[in-house]
Amino acid sequence: MPGPPSVANLFTDNHVFAPYTRFTFVARYVWDEGLLQIPPAAAPGPVESPAACQIVRTSVPAGRVLVAWSAERLGATPLLPHPTAQPAVLGGNWVFARSEIGLESRALQADGVTHLHRIQGVYHYLLRVPVWVPLGGATKGSTPYDQSPVAVLSSADFVGNTF
Repeated sequence: MPGPPSVANLFTDNHVFAPYTRFTFVARYVWDEGLLQIPPAAAPGPVESPAACQIVRTSVPAGRVLVAWSAERLGATPLLPHPTAQPAVLGGNWVFARSEIGLESRALQADGVTHLHRIQGVYHYLLRVPVWVPLGGATKGSTPYDQSPVAVLSSADFVGNTF
């Protein structure tokens, strides 16, 4: 009986040399509808029947993206995502606003020779044109040790009646 089909190894040579034990990439797309909630300036009423708030539009929709990442690697400092050399930034819609990077002390492993390196960060981007993720086109990111193409969401990934 034949075995499963052969698949090429997708690891980079860099990963084989000093393996990553963890690499996460989470992009949070924020859509701000430009609305402001204004509660009434009166004494609070009974909890059972609170006074209604006004909802006022203050601007057109705006967007931003927060990219949180963490990297952990044995035997070498992880390759880290550069905040301004990403395709989305170079494309002109993402504008780098600020970063937070957390450096941890390296941890000597049980073999007495190998160090575990951990680094984490968050990059903040403002969007010139907001991205409504349910329309599709948002990338899921990638890792520095995987050679496969970057996954992209499509509108078909979003379904109704899930909450």
